[in-house]
Amino acid sequence: MTTLTLTAPARPRIPGRRTLWLIVRQQRGNLIGLVVLAGILCVLLTMAALKVDQANSLGLHACLAEGAGGHCATANSLLEQASQQLKNLKIALLVIPALIGAFGGAPLIAREYETGVVRYSRTQGIPPERFLAGTLLFGGAVVMALTSLVGILFNWATGLSNAGFGFTVSPNTFAAQFPALPAWSLFAYVLGVLCSRMLHRTVPAMGAALIGYGAIVYLVQEWLRPHYAALVFWTSNSPQANLFWPYQVVEAAGLFIAAILLALGCIFVPHVLQDYAWGKRAAA
Repeated sequence: MTTLTLTAPARPRIPGRRTLWLIVRQQRGNLIGLVVLAGILCVLLTMAALKVDQANSLGLHACLAEGAGGHCATANSLLEQASQQLKNLKIALLVIPALIGAFGGAPLIAREYETGVVRYSRTQGIPPERFLAGTLLFGGAVVMALTSLVGILFNWATGLSNAGFGFTVSPNTFAAQFPALPAWSLFAYVLGVLCSRMLHRTVPAMGAALIGYGAIVYLVQEWLRPHYAALVFWTSNSPQANLFWPYQVVEAAGLFIAAILLALGCIFVPHVLQDYAWGKRAAA
């Protein structure tokens, strides 16, 4: 007597380019919006930096040192305009990560649950965990690239303006500069996706992302930044030392680690909870 054994059919291999195409199609709205927003910010930052550069070419340093000169009025006017533009752009850059998390990350998965598209996407032969990991990698890479470009331009513009004693870098400007800006943006994006994955409703996920991001910002500003000096072990902590870049590295590294942990939780925790719930139901 022979025993007939049944084997499950092998899962078909899904080409990586098909997964990428689905991810790009899912996030095309976010991609277009981020590119447009980053383009506008880059143009405005470049215009402000060029005004400072033009003021320097008119003898701005001599005007500030001696108080008189042939083009001092024009140079001072250009410097004031550039400084005001940079102050306004600083406010915009501080808000950008929250907008990315609330309007870019939070609706991403919740919208699919609300419209029922998730039923279609799960019949394409792609494991949900793989698709979600690809979504986080692609979206995070786009957010990092665009906000890094904006942050570098802001560093350049503020550096030129500081040379002319026009724009002052304050603690509130810290998160708007590179590399803190892309780190905050990545963290906010992953936090938004996590809220979307857990709540399955767009508006509650957006609200949770905003509240969570605001709470983390307050925690970092009030409780963590005062202790950055204890973490900077590779440079001198003398009062004359410029700790701007070491503090930027500390904050960016912490946010990157937090974003990775949130991403892993977003991918695996709901799956583990679902398996646990099914196991309890089967045991009952």
